[in-house]
Amino acid sequence: MNSHCHICNRELDVKSDPLSIDCGGDCWGCIGEIEADQGYEPSKIQVRKEFSEGLRPNWMPSPETSCKLDSESRLHILVKLYRPLGEPWNDEPFELKVVSKGSRMEDEVIEQVVLNTSSSGECTYISSVKTSKNGSELWYFIVRKENEWCYPVSGARNA
Repeated sequence: MNSHCHICNRELDVKSDPLSIDCGGDCWGCIGEIEADQGYEPSKIQVRKEFSEGLRPNWMPSPETSCKLDSESRLHILVKLYRPLGEPWNDEPFELKVVSKGSRMEDEVIEQVVLNTSSSGECTYISSVKTSKNGSELWYFIVRKENEWCYPVSGARNA
C-alpha cells in the first residue's frame, strides 16, 4: 500500500515523479515550496531549478515584505516581488489587504488596494490604518493571482 502526502494527497515515492519524494509524510513538492517561501536558500535554489525544468510551472515565489510604524502609528508596508528565477518583477500588479482579526476571529477588511511594483520590483504603501484598532490583531495580505500570503503587523517597529 502506497502512502500519500498529508498536504496535497500526492502519492509518495513514485519513481517517475521527482516531487513525490517522501519528506516525513509530506511530498517534496509541498515541502520544497514551504521551505522556499520561508527563505531557506538551498530549497529556493532547488525549487527554482525545478521551475526551470518545467516541474513547477505554476510556482510563484513568496514576496519579501517588511512593515514599520511611523510616529503617527500608520503602517508603512514594503513589498518586493520576484519572478520564479529570482529577478525582480517590475510593473506587476498585486492586491494588498489590511485585515483586523477580533477576539472571536472575525475578519474585517480595513483597507484593500491594488498596487504595482516599480522597475526594481518594489512597492511601498503607507496605510491610513492606525495600529490601535480596538485591541484587534492586524494582519496584511499580499494577493497575486490565486496566491495569498499573510503577515502579522505585530512585528512592526517604529520607522
